[in-house]
Amino acid sequence: MAAGVGVRVEITNIKMLHTMRLHSSPFEKIRDGKKVIEARLLDEKRKLVQIGDEIEFSNRENPE
Repeated sequence: MAAGVGVRVEITNIKMLHTMRLHSSPFEKIRDGKKVIEARLLDEKRKLVQIGDEIEFSNRENPE
């Protein structure tokens, strides 16, 4: 490779799938479209969530 010439690799559109468990009441409200926002403390796990990632909620009391 010639001096001063570099290679730039740009990675885009990489999405992660994050799973979060909810108690029955908020899970059912999200599932039924009655709840559209879920707030969480910004802990180490939540710091990994980026714009464009997907979050899959599951019912911790009654797994489907």
